[in-house]
Amino acid sequence: MRNWLQTEYQAIIFEHDDRPVAYALYRQEGDGIHLRQFFVDRQQRRQGLGRQALQLLLSEVWPLEARVTLEVLVNNRSGQEFWKALGFREYALTLEMLPEKKPLQSEE
Repeated sequence: MRNWLQTEYQAIIFEHDDRPVAYALYRQEGDGIHLRQFFVDRQQRRQGLGRQALQLLLSEVWPLEARVTLEVLVNNRSGQEFWKALGFREYALTLEMLPEKKPLQSEE
């Protein structure tokens, strides 16, 4: 994270009852925002803190007209449900091929 903060990323830490409970790591991309990481302490989840943190970002930190993008891992179903409940929609699908799974090269 230190490397990201030394480049173009910014972080905000959210507190509840004077304790850190969440953070957001993001960067400005043209006229939009790319949310790289958004984390709510596991013991603090399902209390509306993530929703409140995002609302604060949208209303007080980021430009109102900014398009916000983020990625969620395919296996993170609860993360996908969280973001969709807040109004985010699927935009793209990123695929990968791991080195050990590459198809064999044909011999000529």
